Amino acid sequence: MKYLILASLVALVGCAQYSQGPSERGPASVITHPTWKGYLEQEKGRSLADLFVDPSYIKAPWKKYSEFNVDGSQFPPNRINVVPLNCADKKLYPTNPQQNTKEYIYGVYADYDYTRLPGTSSACIIPNFNKKHCLRAQIAVVAVMSDIYQDACGHFYRAYWMLSYKNGGGPRMSEDNMGTLFSKGRTVYEKPNSQFPGKEFVDGDTYPVDVKSFMFLGSVLPRDGQKIRESQALATRAGYTFRNRIFYAKPLR
Repeated sequence: MKYLILASLVALVGCAQYSQGPSERGPASVITHPTWKGYLEQEKGRSLADLFVDPSYIKAPWKKYSEFNVDGSQFPPNRINVVPLNCADKKLYPTNPQQNTKEYIYGVYADYDYTRLPGTSSACIIPNFNKKHCLRAQIAVVAVMSDIYQDACGHFYRAYWMLSYKNGGGPRMSEDNMGTLFSKGRTVYEKPNSQFPGKEFVDGDTYPVDVKSFMFLGSVLPRDGQKIRESQALATRAGYTFRNRIFYAKPLR
């Protein structure tokens, strides 16, 4: 049985040129914030801690999350050339069905103070016997990701989005699962007849993503054109078909 797990991001195969500037899309915007933390807190109108349950128990400082190994300093928001969507269709389409054009831009975490956290909190992994206190807590994670998309008019973009989730495991399941860090617009299927049911998956179809799902769109980067060509060639070799801007996986057997 196939289990479709939705994820997400970006653009169409083929044709158009990989335009790198906003010249054909109208005026570009400018982000002035030199840090992702400052930008995200301004955009959300609240602190990063307030994105989570029981924020008063989250301890500063926010630290680089080793799973991503990026703290945003390599590519701060004020270096991004923000551009508007230049198409009447407000959907974006993945340029390929894989995850290999996705990039992690920013990834930080903060600890919950389990010595103060109530045992009844959803952030508490292991409460004490009467659930008045917490013996082990999850961590709060904030990340910014990007990938390459194409609109229905043939323009390419690198789109950016933020996600926040609790991670930790234990008796209370973590919010982090195999779909958490997927690029928008992509899916996977459980591999049929797998020796390890529920643990082996293959790339699936793509689907369109509403532009409102992203924080903003930026110009594609100099390296993105080659990435698009290589990933589309890989999809072709894997037996994908392409219709109406959607990649369809070869039927599984």
